[in-house]
Amino acid sequence: MAAQEAEDDMEVFDNMISSLSNYKRASLHVLLKSIALFKSRLTNDDLSKFFPSFAERFSKQKEAINTNVAFLDLILTPALEPRGAATTREVNSAPANGTSNGSHHHHDSGADKRQQQNLVHNIFKQMFRDWSEAGKEERKVSIDLIVEKLKQYTPPLPTTRVLVPGMGLGRLLWEIGRQGYTTQGNELSYYMLLPANHILNRCRTVEEFTICPWVHDSANQWTLEQRISSVKIPDVDVNAFRSQLKISVTAGDFVEVYSDSEHISSWDAVTTCFFLDTGISIIEYMKTIHTVLVAGGIWVNCGPLYYHFDDSKEGTLDLTYEELRHCLDVIGFDLLEEQQIRSSFTSQPNSMMELTYNCAFFVAKKR
Repeated sequence: MAAQEAEDDMEVFDNMISSLSNYKRASLHVLLKSIALFKSRLTNDDLSKFFPSFAERFSKQKEAINTNVAFLDLILTPALEPRGAATTREVNSAPANGTSNGSHHHHDSGADKRQQQNLVHNIFKQMFRDWSEAGKEERKVSIDLIVEKLKQYTPPLPTTRVLVPGMGLGRLLWEIGRQGYTTQGNELSYYMLLPANHILNRCRTVEEFTICPWVHDSANQWTLEQRISSVKIPDVDVNAFRSQLKISVTAGDFVEVYSDSEHISSWDAVTTCFFLDTGISIIEYMKTIHTVLVAGGIWVNCGPLYYHFDDSKEGTLDLTYEELRHCLDVIGFDLLEEQQIRSSFTSQPNSMMELTYNCAFFVAKKR
């Protein structure tokens, strides 16, 4: 069983590496199809009349794609080192157990090439949210508020241990670590782990890298310049704090990794941001969080109930928030406070379409 899991896990990792490596070719293929579509639907006269800057339009899109290619090349460098290198498995060299990637990590491996490229495109959007100055507004109502409430209920000390399931690209993890907590993140997807490793361990200066997060979003754009716009990342000096932070990361399914006996009643606080609805059983998530917390431990949550697996073969337990609140009580949590928070997630500023969630924000305490 362990050998099969390791083999499956390596297949998932290889699929991710292939997706990142094929990004340029796949993106230029889509771009060429778009050019061919314009030319097939319009005569040369129409093209020159309606789109006098036709060639320049697609040239600018290609430049934006190449900007993203340069960033992905930097991410791929450590991943292409010899098998077993720590950089391909952990975001931090601090010891972290549990690298099994669980059942729904294989959701990535079954995705077709278009879905895999969408996961690559999502890296740029998540980078915008987590690590750019322009993503500050989204972070303010979720990440910043989580950190504020964590400090209110669990004052920061080096001996205070905070767990961050579904850490994504690591901004919440980093912000909590920067307050002085001993912090561990957990993430299932290599599409998040590898870029997070690059930001947390390899960048050297503020705004060292440039990305174009929206170049693949053809709909709801006011202007071409908006679509190909770039941002600099990271917006903070990660390198300056690196040696001071007590941060580690585990890769794998949250429930599987943290069901080990070593994690029982071992964490003082858990923070979750846009995470609860990402698995096939929200109840298992809640039970695991309760298990890992010490008595009196604090859980701070912010996010919607989108249920990402609702249309998948696995299906999901699609609780209402009212049902979730009842489950919290049954599992052994007391709600200390709750509110509704309006927040977007990787939303392009000033787009023709802006999706906003009315998120459940709560602080709970383990009885």
